[in-house]
Amino acid sequence: MVTIPAQHREALRSIAQMDSKLCDQLVDAIRAARVSESGLRAAVNSVALDPVAFDALMSSAVFRSSHGLSPVAAAEQFAEVLGLGDAATQLAKVLAEPNLVLVAKALDLQSTYERVLHVSRIMTDLRPVFSDDDTVPLAGTIAHQLQVITFEQSGIHDFFIAMDDADLKVLRDQVDRALQKSENLREAVSGTSLAVVKEDE
Repeated sequence: MVTIPAQHREALRSIAQMDSKLCDQLVDAIRAARVSESGLRAAVNSVALDPVAFDALMSSAVFRSSHGLSPVAAAEQFAEVLGLGDAATQLAKVLAEPNLVLVAKALDLQSTYERVLHVSRIMTDLRPVFSDDDTVPLAGTIAHQLQVITFEQSGIHDFFIAMDDADLKVLRDQVDRALQKSENLREAVSGTSLAVVKEDE
């Protein structure tokens, strides 16, 4: 039996109990949305009143896909857990939308790694060099510290890396190269049937 996170229950309940006209509006908004997290979130939020609706639908779509369930079978399981009896038709309509499933699977794949970046920042310090008697600063050196905070299965972790200006330039070059590779890959598949889910910037 499916387990629904407590924070998603009310959102799924409200979608399952939508009237048919409102549900059709939600489906139309999802179909017309830009295929990205922000595009789909805006589409869902334009119709669904619950601010958690997008996250609840993403989680539900991933569950449906990973368990090989049809939209109807998945919606029936959700409705049963939520105590809604046979009120699964509207939820099944939404879960059947290809854009919803595509973005949900892409977001799931994007985070299926041992560590996922949460926050990074670079702190810059001027460190004084003192005279032998430690009374007068005679010089200074500039140092940088890269802080990386990651999501892991065991929780949120962070670590620090000391860097100098040369290291920063190498890092910048590597980031520029990676962004160029992303652009080249998008161009390479633009003439094919393969859709690339756009990342939010």
